[in-house]
Amino acid sequence: MKDNIHTAVIMAGEFLSANEWIRRKNQLKTSVHPASVASFAPYGFNINQCDDDGNLWTNFPRPHIKLKIAPGKTACFLCRREELLFGYDEAHNHYQPNLNLVLFVKNHGLHKDVYLKSHDDKSEYDSRILCNEKFTTYDFRKNRSRYSF
Repeated sequence: MKDNIHTAVIMAGEFLSANEWIRRKNQLKTSVHPASVASFAPYGFNINQCDDDGNLWTNFPRPHIKLKIAPGKTACFLCRREELLFGYDEAHNHYQPNLNLVLFVKNHGLHKDVYLKSHDDKSEYDSRILCNEKFTTYDFRKNRSRYSF
């Protein structure tokens, strides 16, 4: 892997709030090092390694499980965070509602040159297509390890 590799990520999302689906605007983020993707990717998705074949390695969402996403492949992560009330006394209690996450990650592989499109072109990208393509599911919903978003 070359030291000057850049990572480009298009992020889109939908969430349910007050019984209404809300779709976020697409965002384009870039980074000089794949490892810094976790600083802006949803829910801390990270890239630990990118090999010369273009395989991405991640330990999302469990630090002890290493997963590979090959070029052209899509991974679907199913995760759940349980409801939690924490704090050291009543005045400092914090409530965390339960959260269900479905996260699609597609590896478009390595490219010698990357051309960024205009803001208008980026907004035309429909991330819902990932739901209709073939993907590998990683289901962490029933895992006893606590998933932390």
